[in-house]
Amino acid sequence: MFSSESRKSFSKALLMLLLLAAVLFVGTCLLRIVSSPARPIHSILSSETPGGIPYADNQKDSVQKGIAGLWYSADTDAGAPYLCTTDKVELKPNGIYWRVRSTLALLPSGDSATYAVASTGYVSPYSHADSSPDSISCQVHYIGISVASGNDTCYVEIQRPDPSASIFPQLQVQPKAGEGAVDTVWSIYAGSRDLWLGNHRFSRIDASGSRTEGFFAKGSTEIVNKFSLGKCAGELSLELFIKRVLTRDFGKLSVPARTGDGIRTTVEKYYKELFAQNLARRVTVFRKGSAVVTFSVNAAGTVNGTAHVASRPWNIKLDKELAEEVQSWVFPRCPSQSEPVQARFEVSY
Repeated sequence: MFSSESRKSFSKALLMLLLLAAVLFVGTCLLRIVSSPARPIHSILSSETPGGIPYADNQKDSVQKGIAGLWYSADTDAGAPYLCTTDKVELKPNGIYWRVRSTLALLPSGDSATYAVASTGYVSPYSHADSSPDSISCQVHYIGISVASGNDTCYVEIQRPDPSASIFPQLQVQPKAGEGAVDTVWSIYAGSRDLWLGNHRFSRIDASGSRTEGFFAKGSTEIVNKFSLGKCAGELSLELFIKRVLTRDFGKLSVPARTGDGIRTTVEKYYKELFAQNLARRVTVFRKGSAVVTFSVNAAGTVNGTAHVASRPWNIKLDKELAEEVQSWVFPRCPSQSEPVQARFEVSY
């Protein structure tokens, strides 16, 4: 039989062993984070993490040729029906790609505005899914990216951090010779007549005869190589562009009367999905909850005072940032309005 002192010593030793295992586990996780490859992901183009079964070098050429062609996609955002996006991609057999993703915004006044991102680079098949050889992960190296927003154009500076700047540079994964930097990963599912890039379905365009003429709008791809363009200030996103053109367009309009229901209708059509719900998805960790927003609009069409946000589960960061977002919204003027009109809406994420 063990004495009470022996049992206590054994319990202490077991506890210390468990604490040591926990420290080693946390340390290993932190080491993986700080020593991960320096591969920045641009938010302009969709990406996923590579996985599955890697291709042998002699397989990559045949995979590239299999997905080569002209691909076209068009869709309307269900949550923001005033936005219509077309996405055109040319994948060449040698791995070079050209892509123009263009969003047309149909504004409240009846005018329209266009935001387009043109890019070119190199696509290299990396692996395919265990269950399907048609599910392909491709490493993408950007050569150039330009943004055309209305009458303004600029180029996106591609920042590639120096791996030697890492805390553990010797653990950085360097690209293979001739591969170049890996900026993002495209997840592709290749069918016989269609292709899925991320969550978007593309149809193959017949490349015979004159059908390829005008595939890309005139001048839309040339802006990638223009040396006269200035660098995009900050991250010129679609959201920021749409916010700017909506603010300008609503500022030109007026309504004879204002009601809470009318404000909510405008929010549901133009603001809720693109701005409020996207913000909630970015700010929240578990991405499951809801928030009720209450605010009022004055005669000038701006939000009067501070918006009130009640989130469930409670999230102080979401409440603060969502309130600031709503306070930036603009509505048509209403000369007959004497007092601020209150409205409310709910965001689920």
